[in-house]
Amino acid sequence: MRGQTNVLHLAIPGRAVFQGAEVSPAAGVIVSAVTNAKKPELSQNVAWWDVTIDVARDAVPGNRSLVLLMPTGPTAPETYAIPHHVPLITQLSESTA
Repeated sequence: MRGQTNVLHLAIPGRAVFQGAEVSPAAGVIVSAVTNAKKPELSQNVAWWDVTIDVARDAVPGNRSLVLLMPTGPTAPETYAIPHHVPLITQLSESTA
């Protein structure tokens, strides 16, 4: 979402270690962290990664491509979208019915 920090949780088969991530087009979007959330040897050869992305308030909505950077080169791109509009949810309360 625009104006927020978002964490993408990724499950990647294998034991590859990533050195970073890139977003394209990059205008208004910054990858601020890539962290290994769970090592592959602890989860049947699937590594869990968290990619933290900061999206500016004025980032243009639309599709972006995300690639993870490996020592041998980038992964195949995955597409995600920055939405045009997201409803604001406020004043949630618990019903006692």
